[in-house]
This record gives sequence, structure tokens and C-alpha cells, in this order.
Amino acid sequence: MIVAEGNIKEVIAAVSKRMRVTLVGEGLHEIVEFGIEFMDTIPPGSKTSKTRMIISRVGQPRMG
Repeated sequence: MIVAEGNIKEVIAAVSKRMRVTLVGEGLHEIVEFGIEFMDTIPPGSKTSKTRMIISRVGQPRMG
């Protein structure tokens, strides 16, 4: 989670760069896609009630 103030374009550029560097460093840059959304609040996780750092839009894997 990043709490940011300032120019939105600069924040997006900085976060995107950091994510790309991290993904390349972990060898995941060819298989992981990410997006950035700005939100006023982040709802707590349903299981732990803690603030989530990542909100996945990917469904559960299919079994079988």
C-alpha cells in the first residue's frame, strides 16, 4: 500500500517503475500484469480485518 500526495502522473510513474524493477528482479515480468488504482479508502480484509496491501481481481483457480 502506498499513501501518496502530489502529482498523480508522477506517483503513477514512480509506483510503476518500482513494480517493474521488482518483477524483473524476481523473474516475473513476463507473467505478471499489474494495474494501479487510486482509492479514498481500502476496505479491511474479510478474514483478518487488516488493511490489504494487494487487492486481487483474479478469481480462484479452477480445480480439476
